[in-house]
Amino acid sequence: MNLLLDTVAAASLLGEREARITYLRYKPGRRLVVQYDVGGRVAVAIADARAGIVSIQWLPVDAALPALAAWKTANPTKKLDDSPFWMTGEVFGHGVQKDAYYTDGGFDSLINFDFQRFLLSYLTTSGSLVGAQSDVDQLYSSYAALISTDPSFNVLSYLSSHDTSLFFASLGNQPLLQEQAGTALLLAPGGVQIFYGDESGRKLGPAGSDPTQGTRSDMNWGSFDADVLAHWQKVGTFRKRHVAVGGGAHAKLAAPSNVYAFSRTLKSGNVDDAVVVAITPPQ
Repeated sequence: MNLLLDTVAAASLLGEREARITYLRYKPGRRLVVQYDVGGRVAVAIADARAGIVSIQWLPVDAALPALAAWKTANPTKKLDDSPFWMTGEVFGHGVQKDAYYTDGGFDSLINFDFQRFLLSYLTTSGSLVGAQSDVDQLYSSYAALISTDPSFNVLSYLSSHDTSLFFASLGNQPLLQEQAGTALLLAPGGVQIFYGDESGRKLGPAGSDPTQGTRSDMNWGSFDADVLAHWQKVGTFRKRHVAVGGGAHAKLAAPSNVYAFSRTLKSGNVDDAVVVAITPPQ
């Protein structure tokens, strides 16, 4: 049984170099169950002391689906919906490409580490989404081309992270640019996540010995930037009302040079949604 608690040894049994224990259950003198995260995939080991059996194997995510469905059937007042598992993973530095984390690991989505640095470059270089519309549209088009055509592929984009940087600080704490950033994120194809305070102008805190500690500053409850918050709420509400924003096909539309315009359309099953977006320079 001790072998299964040695993550190096367990990984070796699976033909891998590293493993991380994510779940453990032990009944003294009877059975040990250990679940591992091995590079985004799930493996389970069982040691039965009475039978003298030790086994370790990959566990497909699909193996858990019947159990989830049974639980929802037995708990109709507790379930949120009838959907199966949705798994988002974090692979540091991962961008927008479908690979073994999806096909072998069973993930539906992975955090997109590229969006933050691309958008920061666009805004600091061009000063607005309109000024950077060529680059922004290329990014949107590439994302939508992959996501809108493959129901088994998605990403989760962000502006700020406790492991990277605080976008507002990277923009020099400029509210109008933070509004532009919010527009870009909330209109991005795929899934998006809002790091606390991005929507209200939270500022960087002291770093100390950890260079990213400042990204985890206290929420600015008493000093919201009302204009930034109102802007994020407006665009966020628009996104919530229109599934085509995150999941639809993207097309750039002809518009005056000081306007960036595009459409998103989504027709799938009972869903029929379309939007036209026109972004103007900040005021």
